[in-house]
Amino acid sequence: RIHFQDEMTWKELDALPRERTIFFLTMSPVQGHGPHLPTGLGGYTSQAFALATAKEFCRRRADWHAVVAPHLPIGSHTYAMVGSLDCQPTLIRRLLEDWGGSLADDGYRYIMVISTHSGPGHLRAIEDACERVSRKKDIDMISPMGPKIAAYMAGEYDEKLQRLARGPQEHSYAQDIHAGRWETSIGLYLRPDLVKAGYTDLKPVLIDPEELGPDSPSTAGEGEGYLGSPHLASAELGKASVEAVARDFTELLFQLLRGEDISHRICSPWEGTDYLYEYSNVTIAVLVVTICLLLWGLLYYVN
Repeated sequence: RIHFQDEMTWKELDALPRERTIFFLTMSPVQGHGPHLPTGLGGYTSQAFALATAKEFCRRRADWHAVVAPHLPIGSHTYAMVGSLDCQPTLIRRLLEDWGGSLADDGYRYIMVISTHSGPGHLRAIEDACERVSRKKDIDMISPMGPKIAAYMAGEYDEKLQRLARGPQEHSYAQDIHAGRWETSIGLYLRPDLVKAGYTDLKPVLIDPEELGPDSPSTAGEGEGYLGSPHLASAELGKASVEAVARDFTELLFQLLRGEDISHRICSPWEGTDYLYEYSNVTIAVLVVTICLLLWGLLYYVN
């Protein structure tokens, strides 16, 4: 009962029971992850979370089906590094609106969007798209990653991750921001063939999350493109993390199906900040055009 959309015919998709099928959509950008991890790690991680959640959910609900959609390797607010693909948040929102809306028009009622990319504009764009599709199409389309990433970067998962790691904790995971211990562990678990052996020699690069900027990975430390402690990574931590996320997301789906209020688990704390730059550009453009028209009208009147 676990399906991959791109491997199915349209008739096989059409045969799925609409009220007992959940779609998993993943969207994370291609982006530099230090000198030791592949640029596609975000996609591998997002798909792993989706598949693990689908399996856990269907294990506990034998009458349901889960469909994992093809990964979309784009995102917003990526780090300024060679190989990073950055898009405007409005593009992310519109694309996901169309994607979710198409599934809703086909009759599917439940959609979970998973992205492991921590860009605030990226996460808010996804959440906005989910809210719009849910409201317009009267379905449940949710994205749970924003609050989890915010809690991670605040150090709220330190104790839990330390139990999963079963190893030394030299600093807060809040400083393990990009391609550090946690993401390297995920890489070692999912795609060890793509993790460069030299990760064990990489020195910790630690910064305050409050000082994080788009060029931090390429300027902090020796500019190798990572923030954290890759040398502490282990495949065991990666495996335990994927399993923990699957259990958490499955419980969230059960809360949704029970009709409970899950708003605090699907809305990140960066509301109202992500589109300001784009909206300001539009506002400036409108003002410039308005002033030009007024000046033209004034000159025409004088002449």
